Amino acid sequence: MKNQKEVKQMNKVMIVDDDESLRKTVRRILESESFEVVETINYYDCWEKIQKDPPKLILLDIMMPGESFNLVQKINSDLKLKSIKIVYITALGGVKERAVGTGVITTIEKPFKRKELVAVVKKILK
Repeated sequence: MKNQKEVKQMNKVMIVDDDESLRKTVRRILESESFEVVETINYYDCWEKIQKDPPKLILLDIMMPGESFNLVQKINSDLKLKSIKIVYITALGGVKERAVGTGVITTIEKPFKRKELVAVVKKILK
């Protein structure tokens, strides 16, 4: 039987986006579905936090200049962190195939519907 900390860790999602309004919206949606949500505003903040307390899933804004690809590469090359699942959140259409080739699981296009976000997160963390 898993203890409470292990259960929380299994449901921990990090949102990495410089758009505060998007971070707050994602937090509200996912917390209403019993996920623990951690917000970070950039690559550096994310990297620092995952070193101390890694989530199971990162929802990562693809449009942070150069940083998103670097962060994915850094996580995937770290033996301790490479089990973290990563999903790009993007306003760019048609990037799913290219994004998946970089080491992310899938993409969620902005604007997204609550139902879509929850379905993707639940499927990945099941």
